[in-house]
Amino acid sequence: MTPPAVASVQSPCDRTLAGFVVRLDQALGAGAGLDALQTLLHEFFPMSGCDPQRAVSIARGSKYFSHAGPNGTSTVIAFNNGSKFGRRGFWISFGLRPETGDSYLPAVRPNSISPW
Repeated sequence: MTPPAVASVQSPCDRTLAGFVVRLDQALGAGAGLDALQTLLHEFFPMSGCDPQRAVSIARGSKYFSHAGPNGTSTVIAFNNGSKFGRRGFWISFGLRPETGDSYLPAVRPNSISPW
């Protein structure tokens, strides 16, 4: 399934991020493990020239979008396929620097300890 925001991609970063969102949804939906998710991050990151607002819009198209927000002057985007009702899964996140649009610190970690 293609996220709605994918139809409006404009920049190379938009296309890369939209591709990442599609593949991430497929991987998380299929129950991918830590190694597969780390491989996915290595395939799509780093990104450059991203507009943080457009990136958040594209990320929101993911079934597993969790949140986006500021971290200092940067924007952090996060995805989660676990639940606060005991289903374990993974947190996937990355940051975007506003002055360059470059991604930084793409990461995946088990969400065995609920942040709620």
